[in-house]
Amino acid sequence: CAGTSGGLDASLTIGDVVAATETVEHDFKYGMSDKPQPRFAGCGRSLSALRAAPESAPPPFAVRFGAVASGDEGIADANRAREIRERFGALAAAWEGAGGARAAEFAGVPFLEIRAVSDGAGESAPDEFERNIPKAMRNAARVLDVLRRMSG
Repeated sequence: CAGTSGGLDASLTIGDVVAATETVEHDFKYGMSDKPQPRFAGCGRSLSALRAAPESAPPPFAVRFGAVASGDEGIADANRAREIRERFGALAAAWEGAGGARAAEFAGVPFLEIRAVSDGAGESAPDEFERNIPKAMRNAARVLDVLRRMSG
């Protein structure tokens, strides 16, 4: 699952890419508060391949490894972004990753979420998102191309 995301970690800049070591469904409602949110591990083989990518020609953006929060909520509020970051340790937030991860788990196939930061998940996120889609998607595609080449 590849696309854009709101950056939750202050060290990320527009265009940086997060390879999800896990996808956490941040807004899943069980009806009982004592149940943990669903978490889905990223494909270890793909993550290892990305970590082993040649550093002799690093991309013009950072590739970070960590959790991506997923839910049916556009994060455009700094307080909500901070809450998700602190509660789940997520570097970025996006929409459909948990659905893809859940479907992959049911099908017994590996899953990896790749997210390029298009906005800062704050109040200006809608405008930033529109302005930064081309750069973010180019960078996500570059990471996918690295994975394709590494898988031979």
